[in-house]
Order: sequence, then C-alpha cells, then structure tokens
Amino acid sequence: MSNNKDEFSYEQEIALKGGALVRCREHHDVLLNAGSPQSMRHAYALGTNLMNNSGEAPGYHREDLMAAIKAAVDEAPVECPICYAAGQWR
Repeated sequence: MSNNKDEFSYEQEIALKGGALVRCREHHDVLLNAGSPQSMRHAYALGTNLMNNSGEAPGYHREDLMAAIKAAVDEAPVECPICYAAGQWR
C-alpha cells in the first residue's frame, strides 16, 4: 500500500487515507490525530473494503485490523510535538 517515501505502518496508512490521521503541515513525517469521528468511520470502512475486495491486509483478521487502526489514531498526538516545542502550531 505504501507509495510514499515515509515509512508508516499499514494501519497508519489506512488511517491517513481515511482522514483519521493527517500530516503536520511543516513536518510531513509526523502524523496527527485529526479528531474526526467521521474520518475514523471512513478509515474503518476503507480497511474493511481493502480486506474484502483485494484480500490485502495479510495477517490481519478484520477485528484485529480495526483495533490496529484505532490504536494508531489514538496514539497519534493532536499537535505536532516538534511544532509545539518550537512554539508553533500544526
């Protein structure tokens, strides 16, 4: 699934494509929690569709993938720690 130069986990990439994670505007390798329930639902739907339609997500059962997506989003900061330390915002 990864086409970008940044190395994100499979579940992070799904959450990023679904909009539940966003990149910091200044630090593109930093993923932030978008805080959007609608985007989270979209990420779950995207993960489910990838599993159902393409057989992607090797080694995952649906429930495990959904939990991994949720964990990836929950673990992401809301504000970029680099920007925050420099007194900037996202």
